Amino acid sequence: LPHGLALASLLPIAIGIGAASWHAPTFEPLGFAAAMLSATAQSALNVTSKRAMLKTGIRGASTQRVMVGVGLFIAAAVTAIEIFGSKHKVSSTDPDDEREGEPIGLYVMAVTAYHIEYVLSFMFVKLVSPVTFGACDAVRRLSIILSGRAMFGGKPLTPVNIAGIALALLGALGYSIATSATK
Repeated sequence: LPHGLALASLLPIAIGIGAASWHAPTFEPLGFAAAMLSATAQSALNVTSKRAMLKTGIRGASTQRVMVGVGLFIAAAVTAIEIFGSKHKVSSTDPDDEREGEPIGLYVMAVTAYHIEYVLSFMFVKLVSPVTFGACDAVRRLSIILSGRAMFGGKPLTPVNIAGIALALLGALGYSIATSATK
C-alpha cells in the first residue's frame, strides 16, 4: 500500500466525485443501495484484477474477452427471462412518442466504446498498483460525469458540482505528487 499521505489524498477524490455528480437534494434508499453495491463491486474489481490476472496467467485483451463472455451470458439470460417470462409487451403510453424503433446504431457505438475502454483498462492494470489503478478509475468516472453532462445536457453545473470537480482533481494531483515523492 502507498504511504499515509497518498492514501489520505484518495478521500478528496471520493468526496469530489460525489459532489460533482450531486444534482438533487433527495435521498432514495434503493438508489443509494444500488450505488454502494456498484461502487463496492467496481472497487473489488480494481483491487483484485491484477492479482487474478497474475494468478491465472490471463492478460489484457484475454481478460476482457473472459469478462465479455460472462457479461454476454448474464445479459442473454436476463433478456430471455424478460422476453419469455413476460405475457405482454410494454409499449409507450405517451401519444407524442414518435420513435421508429430502437436506436441500434447507438447501442453498437456504446458497446464498442465500452469494450475499447475496458480492453485499455485491463492493459493498464498490469502497469500500476491496484490503488493507483483505483485513483485513475476515479478520475475516469469524473470524466464520464463531465462528458455525459456535455453530450446530453441537463441542468447547469452548480457551485457544489464545480467544487466537487476541483476537489477530485486536486485529490488526484495530490495522489500523484505523494506517490511520486516516494520513488
